Amino acid sequence: MNDIKQTLYLVFSSPHSPTAKLSLSVVGKNDTVLFLGDGVFHASTITEPEFHCFFLENDIQVRGLEVPTERCIGYDAFVGLCEEFDNVISWPK
Repeated sequence: MNDIKQTLYLVFSSPHSPTAKLSLSVVGKNDTVLFLGDGVFHASTITEPEFHCFFLENDIQVRGLEVPTERCIGYDAFVGLCEEFDNVISWPK
C-alpha cells in the first residue's frame, strides 16, 4: 500500500486574490487545502469542494464567519496536517 500523501496547500489569500485563484486551480482531488488568515473567506465560496479542505478555527472566529464544525481545525490539528503530508506548499497573499 502506498502511504505517500498528496500535497497540502496553505492558502492565506482571499477569494478575490489572483493568487488564490491560481493556487486553487492546481489542487487535485486527492490534495488537501487549509485556509488561513484572509483565506478563510473562501468559506462562503466553497460549498462542495472537489478536494479535502479545512479552515483554521481561530481565523474563522476572529472574522465572525461560520463553517461546518467538521471543516474547522485548531492549531494542533494544523501542525498534525503539516507532519502528515510529504509536500506542503504555502500560497501567500
